[in-house]
Amino acid sequence: MSETSTLIGYEGRTIPREALVLVPTPPATETHRPIPHHEVIQALVETLGFRHIGIVHDEYAVSPDGMKLFGALDLETEIEGCRFRSVCATATTRACG
Repeated sequence: MSETSTLIGYEGRTIPREALVLVPTPPATETHRPIPHHEVIQALVETLGFRHIGIVHDEYAVSPDGMKLFGALDLETEIEGCRFRSVCATATTRACG
């Protein structure tokens, strides 16, 4: 974990966005189809891009069982001088800011 990390990961580890693809997704059932963490984050990145909001820095932590994802995103808009930090957590695909 970096000294400047906003997110304290499980067991002190954070992972980059690219590593989310390695987190196993539980099997689907008749009534529930889990969405892989990396797909949720990719959709978030695309949606932010549509609104001209870029990600300056991001980091993630996943629970030991792989069922919960926590992330910290440093975002920037194309509006001159506008920069803000947003934190998102996906377990029930909820975003906090």
